[in-house]
Order: sequence, then C-alpha cells, then structure tokens
Amino acid sequence: MQMKAFIRLVVFSPSVHVNQPRHGRFRHLCVGIVALVWCLLVETVAAADKCPDLASLRSANVTARSKEQVASLMSGFWYELGYEDVAQIGASCQTQNITTTDQHGGITADFAVKYGQIPFHIDEQYTADEVSTGIWTKMETSFPGSKLIQLPTALVDVTPSTFILYSCLKDKRLPPVTELVIAGRGSAMGDETFNSLLRVAQALGVPINASQVKRVDHSGC
Repeated sequence: MQMKAFIRLVVFSPSVHVNQPRHGRFRHLCVGIVALVWCLLVETVAAADKCPDLASLRSANVTARSKEQVASLMSGFWYELGYEDVAQIGASCQTQNITTTDQHGGITADFAVKYGQIPFHIDEQYTADEVSTGIWTKMETSFPGSKLIQLPTALVDVTPSTFILYSCLKDKRLPPVTELVIAGRGSAMGDETFNSLLRVAQALGVPINASQVKRVDHSGC
C-alpha cells in the first residue's frame, strides 16, 4: 500500500467532502478502508528501497525530443487505459485533459474520475526538470496540503496516440509511492497494443508486474 492512497482516502475522497446525511454510510466505509490501509502502510515502510534512475527509463521517442516538443505532444484529451496505482482502487472512467503551462516543458492535467457514481476531479501540476526531457515533479494542487507530496515522474514513452508515465517516491521516512499510467487518445485499446506497451515499459527497466496492471473499461462511462 502507498501513502498517496491513504491521503486520497482521508482527504481527497468525495465522501469526505460531502456533508449530506445520505453519504454517512459511505463515509463510515471509507474510515474502515483507511484503517486497513494504515495497517498495511506500517508493514511496507521497512521494505522500501530506492527508486530506479527515472531518466534511464525513457525511450528514444522521449529523449530525441525537446521538453517543449514533448509537452506539445502530450497536450489534449487522453483516456487512461491501464494503471498500477493503489490510490485508484474503486475508480472508473479515468481521463486526463493535459495543457502546457509554460515554455519550459511544464504541463497540467485535469484528472477526471468516478468513485461509484460520484464524479471527481484532481488538478495535477507537472514541473519540468531543468535539464532532462520528460522528467517532471508531479504535485496535486486541488486540495490544501496536497502540494506537500512531490512525486518524481518519468515519461517512459510517447507517441501521438499513446503515452506511458511512471512515478516513484521512496524515502526511509515515508511509505513508498509508485504509479504507472498507460493512456491513449481513444477510449479502448486492443490487447496486442496494450501488451506491447507493457513490454516497452519493462524493456526500458520500469519495475512493474504486468499481472498487477489494471485495465480501464470506458464502455460504461
């Protein structure tokens, strides 16, 4: 389990910010989940190791472009099609609307998601590394205190129709945080294409277990 999952459940969950009585039972359920997550967090702190060198995980599709070119290529509307991220447990219909924020490769993402039938938005800011293309520091800016977590992120691969993002933060003082996102311009992706993207990530050294990557089904959205 991950600290980010714990924080989203406590602070960012839609149930926490809705005061209507009809959501009472949902809030109680979240409290139970938080308790479980916290217990698992304690167990995983000791097992945290170092993150890989994020710069080494980028394909030539990233490194051959400038920071500005990558930001331009990332701009627009994307469907999240696969992920490995404990914070997205119970989520569906995930999309990202990405815009450029400056002339130095910075971007922002309006991450839209549903928990049950409740729509939810998270504003994510990606501050570009001063030197390396496709290396960002990611922060969520939607809620008080969310900027305290700054998540190193690498663009593993990008084409006009797909991208792979990997984030990792491991510190002896904190539970580990890792995320993998596979996204596309269309709402669906065939198994062959999806599996080929997983192989690209693995070949570049992204430490993922393909069986743990969850697919997103947008057909009911």
